Amino acid sequence: MMLFWYLNGKLLEDFNIDLVREGKKIILFGADKERNRRLFEYIDKKDILCIFDNQEAKWNMDLDGIPVVKPHGGIEDAVLFSCIYDWKAISKQAADMGYEKVYFYLSEEIQELVGNYLSKFSPDIYDNRIREGQKFKYIHLIPDEKFLKSVTEFIEYGFHMKEHFFVIYMTEGNCKDGYGLWDSYIRLSKEFHNIYLLHRGRYRLNLYDWEDNKKPLDQLLRAADKILFHSEYLLPEISEYFSERLDLVREKGIFIPWSGSVGRNPYTNVYIEKILQYARIITHTFVTEKESLIRYFPVTLKAVWFNNRCSYARLTEKVYKKKAGANNVLIAHSPIEYTKAMETLRYLEGDKKPIHIYCITSYGPEALRRTIEEYGREHFKDRFTAVTDYMDYKEYVEFLSNMDVAVFGMEHLSGRDTLELLFWLRVKVYLKPDSEAAENMKYLGYKTSDYYSVIHESMDEFLYNEYEDWNYSAAMNEFDPDRKLGQWRELYEYDWGK
Repeated sequence: MMLFWYLNGKLLEDFNIDLVREGKKIILFGADKERNRRLFEYIDKKDILCIFDNQEAKWNMDLDGIPVVKPHGGIEDAVLFSCIYDWKAISKQAADMGYEKVYFYLSEEIQELVGNYLSKFSPDIYDNRIREGQKFKYIHLIPDEKFLKSVTEFIEYGFHMKEHFFVIYMTEGNCKDGYGLWDSYIRLSKEFHNIYLLHRGRYRLNLYDWEDNKKPLDQLLRAADKILFHSEYLLPEISEYFSERLDLVREKGIFIPWSGSVGRNPYTNVYIEKILQYARIITHTFVTEKESLIRYFPVTLKAVWFNNRCSYARLTEKVYKKKAGANNVLIAHSPIEYTKAMETLRYLEGDKKPIHIYCITSYGPEALRRTIEEYGREHFKDRFTAVTDYMDYKEYVEFLSNMDVAVFGMEHLSGRDTLELLFWLRVKVYLKPDSEAAENMKYLGYKTSDYYSVIHESMDEFLYNEYEDWNYSAAMNEFDPDRKLGQWRELYEYDWGK
């Protein structure tokens, strides 16, 4: 098993453990039997002086015959090795005790998952502190998701970036930077110092120094005009932090859900319930979205409901639908269960029309992704393509422009921005007529075709888009930059005192 070695967050390309340890006392930092097992393939246990650990319960015990002790200084000519992934905290603690260096190692499988975090956010590149004494008008709390680019592009297009601060909470779900956001984080940090990364995951990468940053974050929040909670997903740390500061949420909080499905996931409900209860304003785009929130969270009746049709669809240049004549059909914008991609695949299996089916499987549950991909290849052969690579926004719009038809079997609204992009690109959209998705699109002024008619239509009927001009005209309003900026300005500048 290969080990990857780091010093101060930087990968050491030509690390020789024998040269580093020669003539020195060896100390491990972290009494974790499973993690240390990898190192024991390179170092004899009898050569290790002791193991430092910060948990008092482990002191004075033996781990594989090695004494575990409270970390302390005064051991001369010692070299420290550690497989603890919160390397910033360990390095700082070791330096405070008088040790010059700590060498960190990752096993091959962990390196594959988290090595890019370390190389991207090493201390020389990224300073993850919230500076005291700063003031921002708007504080955004947003997951490490693709929507951060949308928000920052709106702000940089028509507002003042120096007025905005971003708290990004990261999980291992985006450990490979699938959304292409990390360069944006670093740029914002260097140019405006207005971003803070809170990492939570089993690898404890410690990008955050969360406890140290709570005090300056308190100062930012109390000086801000508004606190914007983006999405229906919060980390426990975020929820717990604001549960102790409900006066701030009640005074300044804005909750901006991403879709009409908010409230249907019991796991996320645990973390958003108090924010929903005490947020001063809750935005909504659709009548059904408001009804859904009230049904799952009756306390939201106390909030100010704010409908200005805010959307995360980004400002974009004109893109024309391709006319390749390939009869391309999109069946889902993601392989998540509620998009009903598998149901739609089975539905179209009996249709003999010469169509090529696309399904986006670049993110979502791994097991479902595999099932969709295997089923599509087995039943549609070369007439099925699983889109496995994540696309940035421009690439995504270009991809959608190659579609002739979208057949979406979802009942609940999801992917609103994708639907509006399809209308804007003059793609024909089939939805279940009794679904929440169709109802919400109708509410926005769009006209959709009947999902259940697909397999009964001829090829000419299937491709004929009687609502093309109507839907394109409606979508143009949503993709007008000034109109979109006006929507966000209305939210930012809304006078709550009225």
